[in-house]
Amino acid sequence: MPSILVVEDNRGNQQIISAYLTAAGYTNLTFADDGQEGLDKAKEIIPDIILLDIMMPKMDGFEVLARLRKDETLRAIPVLVQTALIKPEDRVRVFKGGATDLISKPINAIEMLSRIAIHLENKALIRSLTNYQSRVEKELHLAQDMQASLLPKPQDLERIKDGLGLFIDGHFEASSEVGGDLWGAEALDEHRLAVSCVDFSGHGVTAALNTFRLHTLMSGLGAEKNDPSACLGVLNQRLVALLPTEQYATMFYGIIDTRTRILTYAAAAPPSPLLGRFGEDPPIPGNPRGLPLGISKVARYENRTLPFAPGAYLFLYSDALTESRDRDGKALGEEGVAELLTRHAKNSAPNDVLKAIIASFLEQVDTPLPDDLTAVYVHWKT
Repeated sequence: MPSILVVEDNRGNQQIISAYLTAAGYTNLTFADDGQEGLDKAKEIIPDIILLDIMMPKMDGFEVLARLRKDETLRAIPVLVQTALIKPEDRVRVFKGGATDLISKPINAIEMLSRIAIHLENKALIRSLTNYQSRVEKELHLAQDMQASLLPKPQDLERIKDGLGLFIDGHFEASSEVGGDLWGAEALDEHRLAVSCVDFSGHGVTAALNTFRLHTLMSGLGAEKNDPSACLGVLNQRLVALLPTEQYATMFYGIIDTRTRILTYAAAAPPSPLLGRFGEDPPIPGNPRGLPLGISKVARYENRTLPFAPGAYLFLYSDALTESRDRDGKALGEEGVAELLTRHAKNSAPNDVLKAIIASFLEQVDTPLPDDLTAVYVHWKT
């Protein structure tokens, strides 16, 4: 049964209102004789709705409204103001003061009960929506944590640095609560590192679910992990069967061999990977050609090679870096990304290059970003 607080200094009006409400089935009623008592009782019982008289001694209805709307606990309670004021400017003042609705005096039972029913229903709907939003937010936070768990852990990257001498830094930033990008780094043996960067079409929940699909598929790979073209081929076949029409993924998958000093990679239409030597310029773009994953069963992927010696770096990124526009409406493009990388590879310590790139980029563009942003920086320290 909803609780109703009636703030009314006239005992005769209290009796009339009580009779109307009781006859309509409302029995959880509380009465206050003035504004201060009304505020005290509102804080005590937190009613579902308040009927408030404007003209009262000690504290009038306008002051009560002002204090209700400033109180974090009470501000959302619907307040129906009872008033004999008829001038438009007086009624405007009541609404500006925070009234939810007006009830004319002398009180008409049908009008009062109709307005109470409407606002109680609205409050119930708002409560339901608020609870739903809270539940969705909790679930999205859980999804964020789960998605973050798919990314390489700092301790794993530290082991790679100690074992292979390769420093790895990654950045993932979803455009909404969860995103459709994924990157990975895995030591295949004592001299080989596999590194990948994936961008699913779209963003949000659907794209995020696809990253879980891909992570599961990659975890199930065997010997294909040792051959970039075979890896993309297997993933493509499986994603063709799993993804709905018009969903796909771009992907880079490469293996850095510190013994042969060669990067072997295959591409499925990602932004061009960039290779360079720390402190030198410009970086060399790799070949990104290859059909996106999940589009065609007959797609084939080829291995390509580039030298990768001590002092070299590899930079991978999603298209948010190239396509997000600055405040003048211009996008960086791949040339702009290469210039950004060159500048910070010259002027920053190796461990700070990626952080400097992301900070510089975010200073230039409007936020929130229109797409998920991922970047990976691998550096073979000399």
